[in-house]
Amino acid sequence: MEETKKTSFGMKLFKVLLAILVPLLFVVLLAALFLKLSGADPISEVKHLIFPESRTSQQSDSSGTEETAQLKQDLSNAQAQNKQLNRDNKKLTTQIKRFERPIRTTKK
Repeated sequence: MEETKKTSFGMKLFKVLLAILVPLLFVVLLAALFLKLSGADPISEVKHLIFPESRTSQQSDSSGTEETAQLKQDLSNAQAQNKQLNRDNKKLTTQIKRFERPIRTTKK
């Protein structure tokens, strides 16, 4: 008969913890890789999740308001430019119509 060696409780616990931690570590590293590829800094994102009221979030909020103000300014500039281009388009359209009238009369 074969004698089986009994494994100790510590060794069984070690194997169970290893079986849980290795796949968990793989998933965490895979998530960090995707965050890094998407352009986010994984470490700052995790810090923000753990400590939501940190200084970095306040700095990003202030830069967000500055960015919003800049975008609003760009939008108003683009709208003003759009109005000017529409006015120019109407002027050119009327000029074309004025030049087309004499050409039509001469062809008849």
